[in-house]
Amino acid sequence: MSYLVLFDLDDTIINGQSQKLLVKYLFKRGNINILFLIYIYLWFFLYKIGAVKNVVKVREKSFKICRGWTFEYMHQLLNSFFYLYIKPRFYKEILNIIKFHKENGANLVLISSSLFPLVELIGRYLSFDYIFATKLNIENGFYTGRIDDVVIYGNNKKNVINDFIKDNNLSLKNSYAYSDHYSDVELLNIVDNAIVINPDRKLLEIALSKKWKIKKINN
Repeated sequence: MSYLVLFDLDDTIINGQSQKLLVKYLFKRGNINILFLIYIYLWFFLYKIGAVKNVVKVREKSFKICRGWTFEYMHQLLNSFFYLYIKPRFYKEILNIIKFHKENGANLVLISSSLFPLVELIGRYLSFDYIFATKLNIENGFYTGRIDDVVIYGNNKKNVINDFIKDNNLSLKNSYAYSDHYSDVELLNIVDNAIVINPDRKLLEIALSKKWKIKKINN
């Protein structure tokens, strides 16, 4: 019988933050300057230690880097980035977990706050059935640097999944969710089997109190 399995992306399926890695790649290509690189790296450091509160604001700022890009340019850039920076960072144990669920009839859902074109590329490569991520606005064939709708982060992840379940007449019975960060607590709360991967301090405390399964993974 089919069941749903939800996966976060950054530090769950891959070792690292996809957006941070993308900024590094773009800096090496000359798409962004050193000040922007420092800004993003500082933000991710503060995010990792739990000091950042306004996650949406920095996401909106960072996505502006693609303003003026065509769909074709974005695809080519991300395809190269994926093979150079993302594919080598897949957690092998997580890939085996994905394979296990797939072989047991699961519908796999990848949900991430990162930009949709990149998450879609990763999700298709890993044979995910459904993909949710932050969508970027396109006008006249060019990315505007603006976000369509909302950043898929925190409580928005739970709302997206609940709407998806309702719209498709699905169920969360026997469902699973995998994540590394406390911002996904609301998402983890709605499934029957919550599993935290290399959790941050806040998520570890919550996982212990709720008796969620905790997995330590090394690449």
